[in-house]
Amino acid sequence: MEAKPPSYPTPAKYTVDEDAREYREGYREYNSVLRSWFIAFGIGGPALLLTQPDILEKLTDQGAARGITLLFLLGVASQVFVALANKLACWYCYVGRTAPARVSEGLYNFMRWFSYQMWVDAICDTISLIAFLGAIGLLFRALT
Repeated sequence: MEAKPPSYPTPAKYTVDEDAREYREGYREYNSVLRSWFIAFGIGGPALLLTQPDILEKLTDQGAARGITLLFLLGVASQVFVALANKLACWYCYVGRTAPARVSEGLYNFMRWFSYQMWVDAICDTISLIAFLGAIGLLFRALT
């Protein structure tokens, strides 16, 4: 007997039509680009500073190097966290639909609910943006 996916009531607000699919695909594309940019900036910024001995020495002398580094790390960590959370949610939803015996109904329902929660991405993106802007502010303050 073939196992069926866990039941999950789909409220009217989650009805998926062709337009909704297009919007979700657009969201995924922009989300991917933004997340890639955040990660590249969060790693590239410190890497660039480390390759400039004069700048690094000035930042260290000013006591700003640690704060800048921590802010860049916070921005990257926020993006890694949200990417991991979304990856897990998608995996559980996929397994719940293809091999339901491997996932409890409660966990499947939670991950399905989580996959619709844009606020998690928004919070993590805001944390990254604020952290990177803070790092840039410290950088300019130390170098000017």
